[in-house]
Amino acid sequence: MSRFIESIQLKNGQLVNLALHEQRIQRTIESHYGIKGQIDLSRVIAIAKNYPKWLYKCRLVYTQKLEEFVFKPYQIRPINSLQIVESQLDYSLKKEDRSELNQLFSQRGDSDDIIIIKDGLVTDGSYTNLAFFDGQYWWTPATPLFRGIQRQVLLNNGTIREKSILATTILSYKKVKLFNALMDWENAQEVVIEQIVS
Repeated sequence: MSRFIESIQLKNGQLVNLALHEQRIQRTIESHYGIKGQIDLSRVIAIAKNYPKWLYKCRLVYTQKLEEFVFKPYQIRPINSLQIVESQLDYSLKKEDRSELNQLFSQRGDSDDIIIIKDGLVTDGSYTNLAFFDGQYWWTPATPLFRGIQRQVLLNNGTIREKSILATTILSYKKVKLFNALMDWENAQEVVIEQIVS
């Protein structure tokens, strides 16, 4: 049976963007199992209050119900360079099994992370969404492998804009930011375009 994960930022005892995470869990259950499902996170919320300081990652594992959860201190891994890799990976649902993503990540060579290209279009990093700066605006690919919560928040508040980004146009941008639910915009990793290897 497939198991799915949800990674939620826990900051100062609060689960950040919890309602959006809950909605995505419901969509995943409905999409995969064909049923309307809602996971009770009251126990997770209660325990979260015991972590009032610093930044933690709350990792949920679920099927049609919550299977397990854990809180771990979260440290942002420095990313200064990126390797372009191509794949036909489908990661529209956040599966616990990351073996295909890990296989792509293993192709990074001397780079810190990867940019995944699918059908000639930019998608994501190995565990982040992306946004490219053209000198005026930040653009996130309209074709992500995974529509992250932080990506949606940034689109909603106008920090980033969405469009299809061809792999052949990457070098026309000035820099790229990598972000996810644990790395908000202020803490996103930033890489200059010259540090992207094709």
